[in-house]
Amino acid sequence: MSSQFQRLSKVLAKSFKLSHEELIQSFRAASATDITAISNMRRQVFGSGIHNDDKEYLKWRYFRSSDLPSTLWILEYKGAIIAAMGIEPVEIINCGKREPAIRGMDVMVDPEFDNRGLGAWMALVLQERHTCILVCGGNDNSKSMLRKLFHSMPARQYYKLMLRSNGYLKKKAIAPIAKVIALIINPLLTCHHHFKWRQIAPTADVTVCDIESIDELTRFLPEATGLLGEIKVHRSAEYLSWRYKKNPRANVRIVGAFKKNQLIGYVIYHLSTIDTIKIGRIVDSDIFSPESISKNLSALYLHAAKCSQRLGAEQILITLNDNASIEAAKHTGFIVRETDSELFVYYKDAKPDDPIYLPDLWYQSTSDSDAEGI
Repeated sequence: MSSQFQRLSKVLAKSFKLSHEELIQSFRAASATDITAISNMRRQVFGSGIHNDDKEYLKWRYFRSSDLPSTLWILEYKGAIIAAMGIEPVEIINCGKREPAIRGMDVMVDPEFDNRGLGAWMALVLQERHTCILVCGGNDNSKSMLRKLFHSMPARQYYKLMLRSNGYLKKKAIAPIAKVIALIINPLLTCHHHFKWRQIAPTADVTVCDIESIDELTRFLPEATGLLGEIKVHRSAEYLSWRYKKNPRANVRIVGAFKKNQLIGYVIYHLSTIDTIKIGRIVDSDIFSPESISKNLSALYLHAAKCSQRLGAEQILITLNDNASIEAAKHTGFIVRETDSELFVYYKDAKPDDPIYLPDLWYQSTSDSDAEGI
C-alpha cells in the first residue's frame, strides 16, 4: 500500500467520520439499480453534454453482461452516491506481450464534496488493485491531478482535411459574404485535392473497398495483432464488436484493404453533424502487412474521405500520435491543427526508462480517448 494512498485515505476517513475499512467498503461496484442516480449525477457534473439516451449508454459501457460485475465504481456516503469512476477492462499489446489493463473514465464528484481529493483517492484505489492503467482525456483540473499520479505522455495531434468551406466560413463572416468567399475557395479546394489525391493508390496487388459491417470486418480480421504501434490496446474481434456494434451510439462505416482476399488493413469512420456542419471522423485503423504501410494506409484514409465527401461532409478529422499514421495522413492532405488530449499511464513498479513510457512506441486512435459515444 503506497504511503500516498495511506495518507489520503486517513484524511478522507477522518473528514467523513469513517474508519479506513468503512471508507474502502463504501467504494463499490455499481449495480443496475444505481443507473438513474449515476445518470443524474452526470447531468449535474457535465451539464448539457449528456445525451438523452444516457442510461442505455451507461448500460453498454459499464454493464457488459449480467454474468459479470459492473465496471463503474461508486463512492456511497449516507445512502447517496457522491463520486464515481468508470473503468474499461482492456488487453494491451506491450512490445509483443499481451497484458491486462484498464482505462480510467468518467471521473465524477458531487459538487458538494468537491475539492476534497476524492478523484485522486479513487485513482489511487485503482492503482492499488491494477498493474496498468491508461487515462486519456479530462479537463484542466483533472489533468493537474493526473500529472501527479501518472506518467504523462506528450499530447496527441489533431488533424483536419477540409473538403468544403461553407460551414467554416459561416462562423467567420456574415452569411452573404461567407457564401461569396465559399464560391471562390471551394473550387480551389477541389483542385488541390484532385492533384493531391491522384498520386495516392494502394500497392498494385491490394484492393481497397467498403466493408459492410463490423461482423464482416471481424470475420476477415487476422489473428496477428496490427502493426500500428508496438504498444496499444488490442483491437480483437471481441473488442471491435463491443466497441462499434453493441455501442448504442455507434453508426460507423468501414473501409478494408485486401490482398488475395486477405485483410491487410482497415479504417473505421463515422459522420456526425456539429453546429449544422457535417463532419467525418476517422476513429480507428490498423495495418497487418509490413509492406508499404504508408502507401496502403493513405489509400484507406482517402477512400474514407471520398465516401464522407459524397455523403456531404465538409471536414474529415483524425487524432494521431504514431509516426506511420501521421505520415499517411499528411500524404492524404490532412493538416495538423492543434494538440488533442494527453495520455497518462500508470504501470506498477516501472522505471522511468521503461518502454511503456516511450511515446514513439504507442498507437492511439480517437476511440482511445474518454469521449462520449465513439
